[in-house]
Amino acid sequence: MLTVKRRRLSFLFTTIGVQFIYLKENMDTRTSTGKAMFQMMCVIAKLERNLIAERVKEGLEASKKRGKKFGRPEVDKDKVTLALRMYDSKEYSVKEIIEGTGISQGSLYRAIQKRTLETT
Repeated sequence: MLTVKRRRLSFLFTTIGVQFIYLKENMDTRTSTGKAMFQMMCVIAKLERNLIAERVKEGLEASKKRGKKFGRPEVDKDKVTLALRMYDSKEYSVKEIIEGTGISQGSLYRAIQKRTLETT
């Protein structure tokens, strides 16, 4: 995707007459050699990006094989059930329920909403 953007930028720059001159590396897109070097740099950048993506993917797969779990940790269902009973009793505030059960406020409200949707 980034390469597509670079190509579009390169095309846009060429269309409106913008030239890229890199003084440190002596690259000038006004010349054929400079244009070729610029394109090669784009290709190398894309290759580098793809290699990084492959290594990340391989690392994630290796971690999964070793038993690593990804994503949000599951909330203990017993704690959610207790929190819902406390909520239904109307004897406890939301703050007391959260502190007593150890679940987050968002988890409590999601459980309440899920239960409401299931009963309707």
